[in-house]
Amino acid sequence: MSLKTMKYLYIILCFITASCMAQIRQESNSNKEGYEVLNAFLYKDVGYYYLDNIIEQKIYEKSFLHSYKGYIRLFNTADSVCNFSEDPVKLKFFCPLADAFKIYSGLLTDDNFLYFENRYSKESSYDKHIINFSNLENPMVKPHSKDYYIRKEEKSKDLQEFPSMHVWGIYFTEDRKTALVAYTYKKQDTSDGSLTYHILKKRKGIWWKPMVAIGLFGGGL
Repeated sequence: MSLKTMKYLYIILCFITASCMAQIRQESNSNKEGYEVLNAFLYKDVGYYYLDNIIEQKIYEKSFLHSYKGYIRLFNTADSVCNFSEDPVKLKFFCPLADAFKIYSGLLTDDNFLYFENRYSKESSYDKHIINFSNLENPMVKPHSKDYYIRKEEKSKDLQEFPSMHVWGIYFTEDRKTALVAYTYKKQDTSDGSLTYHILKKRKGIWWKPMVAIGLFGGGL
């Protein structure tokens, strides 16, 4: 092998190694940020519950846009009545309603929804993640037992371990300042556990604040 060929091989090896290391660092940072969002999300509830050990990273449901727009329409209607009506009966009803739903206004933009659809609505975005419970900070969140998964695999109607949450995916906006956590929550075997998206916002570029949850019209699953 000539010296020139060896130099070329060395350059190629360095390039491959650097590319691999960059990818590993990127995946590590993404994984860390995912746990930051997950921990902030899991701390929003009071009381213990079980958590499935897999994040499915389900394909983003486009119907989330329609559910979100429904809340915005409700806010706009109530806000309009509150600002322009002189009827005290209407004001007593619509002003508190507008105040309660004001939080939904401006949480997400049309560009955010377009990014979600382009980034997370394709089959290639589907990727399961095993949850490392040692990375979870809320001591009230418990992993399911092995018996639970055996009963679940056997499609038993007596799963026993409730309330139970299953995280279906974590989705970031392009600027990574907003995140969605898609999940289902079952209080018992008979509950439906419809798909819900919780919106979180990054504050001061450091910590994540859970904002509101939006259930999908029609369930989503």
